[in-house]
Amino acid sequence: MKVAGVIAEYNPFHNGHQYHLEQTRKLTGADYIVVIMSGDFVQRGGPAITDKYLRVKSALENGADLVIQMPVTGSTLSAGEYAKCGVETLSRLGIVTDISFGCEAKNAAEQQLLIKTAGFLHDESKAFQSILAEGIRRGLTFPAARANALCSFWEREPGLQNTLQTVLASPNNILALEYLHANLETNHPMEPCMVTRAGAAYHEQSLSDTASFPSATAIRQRLFEQYSDSGKTERSDDILTGYIPSSSNQELTEYLASHRPLSEDDFSDMLFYALRSQKDTLSERFSQNVELSNTIKNKLEAFSDWKTFALSCKGKNQTLTAVNRYLTHIFLGIDAAMLSKMRKSGFAPYARVLGFHRDAAPLLSKMNEAATIPVITHPAQALRDMDADLASLFRLDLASAELYSYAADPDHNAHSSELRHPLVYL
Repeated sequence: MKVAGVIAEYNPFHNGHQYHLEQTRKLTGADYIVVIMSGDFVQRGGPAITDKYLRVKSALENGADLVIQMPVTGSTLSAGEYAKCGVETLSRLGIVTDISFGCEAKNAAEQQLLIKTAGFLHDESKAFQSILAEGIRRGLTFPAARANALCSFWEREPGLQNTLQTVLASPNNILALEYLHANLETNHPMEPCMVTRAGAAYHEQSLSDTASFPSATAIRQRLFEQYSDSGKTERSDDILTGYIPSSSNQELTEYLASHRPLSEDDFSDMLFYALRSQKDTLSERFSQNVELSNTIKNKLEAFSDWKTFALSCKGKNQTLTAVNRYLTHIFLGIDAAMLSKMRKSGFAPYARVLGFHRDAAPLLSKMNEAATIPVITHPAQALRDMDADLASLFRLDLASAELYSYAADPDHNAHSSELRHPLVYL
């Protein structure tokens, strides 16, 4: 049985994602496609624009066979550890033969360069580590320092060095490199399949020039622009027709009739309370970034909203995305102890199934037999069966989802427990 694995956020699901799933099945010959998807909070820091169940349904309607949630302690990590969480989860399912991801490498030579670079990182030398550390000491962000260190090892090959600089300038290629690197480090590496991105650039914010393959950034921007003060959004099928699959467009329209698209600012009050109540223990509890925690404490009196505050905390060696991830960790309670438990699990504590196709029932059965981590289809029962460390990580997933559900409803109606939410089943 040929099974391809994909790591995604689908924030929201659009034509480019559908294209990637189609190409994955074509290039790998997969019988099934398994997706590891971020839940309610995502890797760039902050909430997904719509809830995870809507995004799961779109994925299942447009090429995926089974969707598993990435734990929130993984989905809000930096690119390297986010990739490790997704890759390790796929590997430990025991059924995935191929791993597929998008990139902006335009040809086979650039793809091979990514593979070669991943191999270099897998066997990185002390000299490389020294150059990397020096770049960070000089105030470079980690991505910039690593790119600089990598390029220094090809200084005698200017053509290759220039190509690598161009390749590493793309966010999708950086993430592809992380997937390749993580795959080499897992106990059971999968066959990589790179799909060249079609359409708009990763950070493109306009839909006008993107043909039928927009960026998720542009779609989110359009939805936020159309959301009115009355708490209603213009019909998404009026503004997104041709950019997302028709079934997804219809379901998004129905969702937005009773929910609002979420951004970081929808959690500003909750974040301020978390920051204020934990101000004196930030450096101890969230010791993964002492410098940033000190900046937060010093600037807290000027807090007005999440986005403005995050920008004020951004520094020469702190990207805005890194600041948002850190604020998300504080807000959700993902402290050093929780991250230690995540790392102790090997970045793959369990596999919570969110939805699947009825035709994929044999895949689910095979996975239950082969997986080396708990496969969760009944959350309440799984919580009772887990040891204390796994249970604490899973409770964070449940609590994060319920906070998200509360914020997404403009009327703040009563919400059912995440433990009782049904699987998406098509």
